[in-house]
Amino acid sequence: MTYTALTDEQMPLAATITGAFSVLWGGFTAARLVSRGTIIHGGLVGFLYGLLVLLLGRVVLQEPVALLALWRITGAVLCGET
Repeated sequence: MTYTALTDEQMPLAATITGAFSVLWGGFTAARLVSRGTIIHGGLVGFLYGLLVLLLGRVVLQEPVALLALWRITGAVLCGET
């Protein structure tokens, strides 16, 4: 993102769109690779993605776990199930 023409105000939106696309793609891929339990596998992809982002934010950036982060994990699980 350093080498793009995006402003600082546009960065969070671009990161959210990129993350949502990543979870959707991962959920679709996981669902395509299994024959049963596609919703569970897709939701698991979303949960693991959200958990990884939460842990990286906690460990690397020293950010506290906020209620908004828990809502984002829920959103990631729902995107993964789609």
